[in-house]
Amino acid sequence: MLASAVLEDTVKKIAARNNVATAGRTLDPLIDELATAGVLTPVKVKRLKSYAAVRNHALHAEWDQIDIREVGELIRGIRSLIEDYL
Repeated sequence: MLASAVLEDTVKKIAARNNVATAGRTLDPLIDELATAGVLTPVKVKRLKSYAAVRNHALHAEWDQIDIREVGELIRGIRSLIEDYL
């Protein structure tokens, strides 16, 4: 759950640094807007959306939809985002 909050906060900070409006936007549309702005590559967008899917399953307690390795990948992905963009 904590990693999910960090993911969303990180994407919002990346958007703010790149003059992409964040007000009222959920995670997926914000990722799309970052792609449109040329901040994120198509591959990075797919990865972020997969992290968002893990986040959504966790937020809805759909534990049978999550593999613990995916949670590890989410955490590594967040670290990479922070290192590469912030």
